[in-house]
Amino acid sequence: MSSHPPGVLDPSAPGTAVVQLPRLRMLCCPSCRGALSEDLRCMGCGIEFRLTHGIPDMLLPTERSEVEAFLTEYNAIRRAQGWEVTELEKLPYEGGAPAAYWRFRRRSFEVIREHCAVPPAPGSVALDIGAGVAWLTRWLAEWGYEATAIDVNIAPPLGLSGGNPCIRAGRAFNRVRAGIDRLPFDDATADLVVLNASLTYARDPAGVIRRVQEILRPGGRVIIADTPIYRTLKGGESMSRRLYRHHRRALGRAPIYHERFTYILKQSLFRYLEDAGFEFKVVEPAPDLWWRFYVLRNRLALREPVWMPVIVARKRDGGRLR
Repeated sequence: MSSHPPGVLDPSAPGTAVVQLPRLRMLCCPSCRGALSEDLRCMGCGIEFRLTHGIPDMLLPTERSEVEAFLTEYNAIRRAQGWEVTELEKLPYEGGAPAAYWRFRRRSFEVIREHCAVPPAPGSVALDIGAGVAWLTRWLAEWGYEATAIDVNIAPPLGLSGGNPCIRAGRAFNRVRAGIDRLPFDDATADLVVLNASLTYARDPAGVIRRVQEILRPGGRVIIADTPIYRTLKGGESMSRRLYRHHRRALGRAPIYHERFTYILKQSLFRYLEDAGFEFKVVEPAPDLWWRFYVLRNRLALREPVWMPVIVARKRDGGRLR
């Protein structure tokens, strides 16, 4: 290991343009939750983890082949859809395609900024789960958090390594490769968790919310944003069928992992949060002209439009959600 302390960037490290060292004091084994040695070996069950592209890779050996197969399909779909990031530091306002996707992200980002840009207490920890190129993570770091980007996708241009330009520009944040269903963090170590366009990739959304509750310190918050929510099963299944057709065209074949691109029902999500011990509020991003047109077009087609609020939830500790 480098002599750099955990959590500090090591721009001189060999192997990749930028290598980040793990925050070992909060990482744990995703299988048994045992403590890790400095070389990323679990001191409980003995599983050995590694660095990939200079990033702690916390995938279990038993899940690697399926994750890589999913990412092959996911990246092929995104390439066919024209996804790219040209100016990372300008996201979500400029520098990303397709334009319609980033219109969605800008609306929710303004709500996230409103709730997170107030300087946090020194040492406050934020986890950006499903971070992609870590564009939001760099904002969390800029706002004063000790921020970590988490994603299973690690390779550029859409994975965690795509965040290298931000790090070269001096944005200090960590990156960890991990799946949303197996978060490798100790209990009571984070003050903020952001699930930004990621919760519906979980096999067990209720389990993810319970795990987030464990990872948060008392009074900690989770923000759920850019998540396709439907009020009715009919509306969600209609969206799923349309998405299947889009993905089939993009791939030129039937998608294998279509069930990973899904939605969540409003009543289910609210129940998961309540059962996990959160109090929460729903914030509707300000509707712009484009959003109004989207809603009108769906209603004219007799389709339920997706509901995309930002949900701000707080782990109960006797205080009040503001």
